[in-house]
Amino acid sequence: PPPAGGGQGAGCVPAVLDMLRDNADRDGYLRHAGVMALVGSGAKDAWIKAADDPSPAVRMGVLLALRRTEDPDVARFLDDADPKLVVEAARAINDVPINAAMPKLAALVNRPGPTDPLGFRVLNANFRQGAKENAEAVAAFASRADASDTLRIEALHELADWTKPSGRDRVMGVWRPLEARPPERAADAFRAVLAGVFTGPDKVRQAAVETAVKLGVKEVGPVLTETAADAKRPARSRVEALRALGALKDSRLDASVKAALDDAEPLVRAEGRRLLAQKNPAQALPLLEKGVESGEIAERQGAYAVLGDLRAPGVDDLLAKQMDKLLDKQLPPEVALDLLEAAGKRSAKDVKDRLARYEAARPKNDELAPYREALAGGDAENGRRIFYYKAETTCLRCHKVRGEGGEVGPELKSIGAQKDRNYILESIVDPNKQIAKGYESVLLVLNNGQTRTGVLKGEDDKGIRLMTAEGNLIMVAKGDVDERHPGKSAMPEDIIKKLSKSELRDLVEFLAGLKDK
Repeated sequence: PPPAGGGQGAGCVPAVLDMLRDNADRDGYLRHAGVMALVGSGAKDAWIKAADDPSPAVRMGVLLALRRTEDPDVARFLDDADPKLVVEAARAINDVPINAAMPKLAALVNRPGPTDPLGFRVLNANFRQGAKENAEAVAAFASRADASDTLRIEALHELADWTKPSGRDRVMGVWRPLEARPPERAADAFRAVLAGVFTGPDKVRQAAVETAVKLGVKEVGPVLTETAADAKRPARSRVEALRALGALKDSRLDASVKAALDDAEPLVRAEGRRLLAQKNPAQALPLLEKGVESGEIAERQGAYAVLGDLRAPGVDDLLAKQMDKLLDKQLPPEVALDLLEAAGKRSAKDVKDRLARYEAARPKNDELAPYREALAGGDAENGRRIFYYKAETTCLRCHKVRGEGGEVGPELKSIGAQKDRNYILESIVDPNKQIAKGYESVLLVLNNGQTRTGVLKGEDDKGIRLMTAEGNLIMVAKGDVDERHPGKSAMPEDIIKKLSKSELRDLVEFLAGLKDK
């Protein structure tokens, strides 16, 4: 665009501003045209005066023009009376990014009750600034009761990653690398808010445990010991507390493990066995055998996971006997994958022979045969994390769940009520086998030799509307189309290569549980 100064196009500015005012943001195309006209005028001095216009639509137009020109003056809208403009200004600063305005965005961290779209960007601005005062601000935010759990957890994750940040931006996912920072910044800031974060909801406490371990903050030992022993807390939170005590090599670990072995919760008992096996494999083996023989499903799964890596006499004999039971179909299907993965880690001939027999017995004409163990026994919570957050699969980019997500694939909020697990598994392993009605894709070859592909969203005599894999709606004029062919599913064919079998099982479990009406 032309430089944002007092350009020769100043004469058109009043008419453009009037159009924005009359449109009142009803038509997004008109608003975009107005923004581009302001930018193209090269007359910032003329249109910046409208930054205080009474019309929110005019102010939005000015804001978006400042975004287009990557102008730090966009930060003035962080104080706008309209919350929509505040969020839009935050998007401009963080998403473009406009680095000169980043400190002003970071300064909003003390604003009460931010929404998630604003809060994520404010926290990210502090994370990217990275100074001692930014770490302290993020830590203080994590202890705030007025903030959403989602944002508090994000603040804790930022502290955990503070010293060695990922090269990808936390909000946009694009490559924006940061340099390493001194480790004491985040650790000291976290220590100052321990009381606040560990009196929060269980999900916040669990994230705080993970952060404490990553930062090596041993002062959380008493809180972790109390959490591990508290039968009123969720089993997952207690398991995380036990793991953290182990990771921090806390002096109270032995007593906590001893109590965990007799706990009423199977997940807690399973974690107690795992920790005991790390310290004393021979002592743990009889308890692990008890776990696989008579424990609940979670205990059996946990015991197999430990046995796969355990170096102690008798482990291979135990796994060979378990493989015999699997071959004779005497084991619950929920534990088959765990046993197979444990057996796959062993080098003993007895175990390897039985594993080979099992694999050889799989039906040859069943494309899903190598994945059937993923039909049962998954962890829905882990599956939810995979669906929402696993970068390699990015399920949420294309699919909606309860209104959140992309438009390329179907809404999945009731998939578990509409389809069985076999269908769900097949849709992940072989997405082209059955494409959901209304989400068929087409490949268009244009007269100029270019191609367009996407999900068919509609067509008329003039054009064809496609939703691209990036979530963009495009129109292709029918007169420009030379050839038209059925396309493949918009879901990547190689997605199964980006999931372990355990992750696949967890994802199936999560999707099978989506049964909203």
